[in-house]
Amino acid sequence: MLSSYRMKIKQLPQDFFVEEVLSKTASQDGDYVWFTLEKTDRNLLDIIDLISKQLGVSSDHIGYAGLKDKSAVTKQTLSIFGVSIDKLKKVKIDGVKLSNFKKSSEAIRLGDLLENKFRIVVRDIEKTKEKFVAESVVDTKKSGVVNLFDEQRFGINKNTHIIGKLILRKDFEKAVKEFTKNDRSRWTNLIDDYLNNHKHDYCGAIRSLPKTLQMLFVNAYQSYLFNQMALEYAKKSRKNSKLPIVGYDTILENYPEVLNIANKILKKENIRPEDFRTKQLPIKAKGAERDLLIFPKNLKYKIEKDELNKNKLKITFEFALQKGAYATQVIKEIFSEYVN
Repeated sequence: MLSSYRMKIKQLPQDFFVEEVLSKTASQDGDYVWFTLEKTDRNLLDIIDLISKQLGVSSDHIGYAGLKDKSAVTKQTLSIFGVSIDKLKKVKIDGVKLSNFKKSSEAIRLGDLLENKFRIVVRDIEKTKEKFVAESVVDTKKSGVVNLFDEQRFGINKNTHIIGKLILRKDFEKAVKEFTKNDRSRWTNLIDDYLNNHKHDYCGAIRSLPKTLQMLFVNAYQSYLFNQMALEYAKKSRKNSKLPIVGYDTILENYPEVLNIANKILKKENIRPEDFRTKQLPIKAKGAERDLLIFPKNLKYKIEKDELNKNKLKITFEFALQKGAYATQVIKEIFSEYVN
């Protein structure tokens, strides 16, 4: 948890850079093209939609290993099926660069990510805090960081998990209204168009969205439940353990150290593992498990004068994290005891 001290993360999009490392390489031959996508302050799903429209192919033909932050500079590898390299090179999108085109016999899929490398600039730091930062970095390397899903997992309006829960409880009308109340993206326009032609078919309205977006809502709710368990368990123990990301295939009894906590949270939420599979929608959230703690690899930092904030310092952190872990949680941990 951040202290009341006013520091600045992502004051500029360039202050947060992430580059993914895949667990596999392109085969150099086949019907897929792999390419590097570098974006600045852009949403990945929006970019995929724009690429698919420019090329005249379904967005389902575009594969990626993981979502990346919007307010950042991000570099990742995507795949596309049935499109030539020459045609792909003609794609033009503001804030986006495509490069490093290679053929391959297989697509890139969720789960193909090995780790992410980060370079993060934290600004507006008091000059008296250098010793604190040094000590905190040493402690973070030793004790690790609680492996929470951070706020970007829950969308700009901080409500994707709420939408996911409503979908699982089959309250599709409330799910649609929750999604559209503060959102005027192309997806809410799509829902409006659908409902204009299919009055009160709220389930169909959600079904009209891309499958990846439907799953994103449910995955966000899984993340919310995990965070509740992890925060409660971390109060009792900082021993690194595997905790469940609850899905329809989760057997809670396999996690005795967190069983009581998990049962209490699910009862309060009025949700069961079997609810993570719905017949009305193509949603099958099997479940998984996640480490309670993460330990950033090769964590180092550099302190310099902050050119954007008068008489303050900026600190540039570099480290790598396993897939699914949030770099912002590492920064928050380092500065968790930071007070004026």
